[in-house]
Amino acid sequence: MTPMKISGLLHSLADQFRQPLSAEYGRALKTSLIQQLIVTVLSVLLLDGGLASHICALALIAYWLSVPLIIVRRRADPTPGDLWFVRYGFLVTEAAVWFVGQAVWQQMGRI
Repeated sequence: MTPMKISGLLHSLADQFRQPLSAEYGRALKTSLIQQLIVTVLSVLLLDGGLASHICALALIAYWLSVPLIIVRRRADPTPGDLWFVRYGFLVTEAAVWFVGQAVWQQMGRI
């Protein structure tokens, strides 16, 4: 890559971050954080040897790795699908990690 191409790429990235963040993301993130707090507290309180809390932690990591990508991609003008995932994606991620985690851990002999 030439220095001119790198410079152009950096300028386009800087322009993306100058756009204001949509207020719709704030409402969606607030809903999601409330859901995460409830699910995390309930998973920690379960007496299952830490299985639910491990699954919850993996789902939190997966969710928070994907949300910034969505927000950076469409910072000022989110689509309905973006807002839906930011708002309810943690619950879907939790369910997916639960089922996949159960299957993988059974194969490993952990549960």
